Amino acid sequence: MKLSERLAQAVFGYKSPMGAARAVHRELVKHAIEVGHKPEIELAIWSPEEAARRGYSKAWTVVYEAGPYDWAINTSFNVTGQGFWTEPYNGHMLCFYKE
Repeated sequence: MKLSERLAQAVFGYKSPMGAARAVHRELVKHAIEVGHKPEIELAIWSPEEAARRGYSKAWTVVYEAGPYDWAINTSFNVTGQGFWTEPYNGHMLCFYKE
């Protein structure tokens, strides 16, 4: 199964940006371990306040710079429309907004 499909499956049923972002982050941690990455170094999840402090949109944000090329763009097509919507920022950051 493609990573974007795994991530879409992970967020199924979530209605909030926070829940969906956390589900995506958990699944990405599993993926990172499977491919030999160190999740504590390669992955991050930011609250809306943390993202804003870093100069990004005030949204739940999942970052995986070492992940597969454009993972966030591919995933954004599959996980929008369940009480929240997503928007990729570059190919390695996925932002989650309330509908």
